Amino acid sequence: MTNLFNPDMVFEDHTKLPANELYSSSLREGCLNHLFWMVGTKPIQEGTMKRLFLETAARKRTLKQLYKETNKFTDPEDENLTTFLPVEMTSISPFGIESRRFMNLKVYNRRIVADHEWGRMTLEGELLNVFDEDLLLILIHLMKKHGQLYFHTSLYEICGIKGTSVRKDTAEAIWKSLERITKTTVTLETRKDVERGRFREIFHLVDKASLREGKGQIRISINEYFYEHWGRHMVTHMNLKKRLELKGDISKALHRFLEGQSGFQTNGKKYLPLLKLVNVLNLESEEMYTLRWQIRKAIGELVNKNYLMQSSGINRHDTVFFRRVSRRKLF
Repeated sequence: MTNLFNPDMVFEDHTKLPANELYSSSLREGCLNHLFWMVGTKPIQEGTMKRLFLETAARKRTLKQLYKETNKFTDPEDENLTTFLPVEMTSISPFGIESRRFMNLKVYNRRIVADHEWGRMTLEGELLNVFDEDLLLILIHLMKKHGQLYFHTSLYEICGIKGTSVRKDTAEAIWKSLERITKTTVTLETRKDVERGRFREIFHLVDKASLREGKGQIRISINEYFYEHWGRHMVTHMNLKKRLELKGDISKALHRFLEGQSGFQTNGKKYLPLLKLVNVLNLESEEMYTLRWQIRKAIGELVNKNYLMQSSGINRHDTVFFRRVSRRKLF
């Protein structure tokens, strides 16, 4: 530092901070505002500046307190707690419904996870599950909130949205999920593209993630694939709070699929052969009676949440039919 302290220099540096870092600098801003109100804008001696600044800072909230305040849990009744997925990803999904034991094997390979009438999706990397999908939807919500691909968040904010406490195992699960999402490469082809061989998209769900373990701070960079679809209004909006209230993995996958079906949104009805639904939900093929039980259980949860009518179910020809309740009664 020089002998003389020029406040204009501090303000110049401060204005260069990224918008999402201004919160973490609010202590310095508050102290400097109070300090300059006391001494005016005239340059002052370094020693005097230090003394006044420290006296002012002692009466202000600490950075730790400010950090906690800027990462408060999201109000569970917040009506703006929404997220989205690109329309095609509601039916061509990279997220499978696998057992915890199988996920722990950390299988790293290239495989087709979806190949049906809506399109084809190929993954190269670790298997992704519905927990990963929940986390991605939370990150997309935060991207939407910040209005940019790159943003800062924290374990406290993510756990607050999920409605869970911040524990060591929870933090580890979130970071492991971020590792899977970031490392996995997705190749997406809609059905018309598969048939005509014209167009494919390849991308990472999240481009970059970094964690400061001591403070639980996380920096995220979402792939522009999601940002571009949002900008072109080619997305399916979902109520994140309602999604996270669902307990079953199959219930969440079924809810995501139905939300992306335009016909279901307009007339509230949808019919689908059981095996076709099993494929679109990325369920592992099992005995038919097991598949019927799993789908009936998922439908039952959506009925209990007032998303589907009680007349939804599976008939004796293994046709699954869905009837949606009035939008005014959702969940």
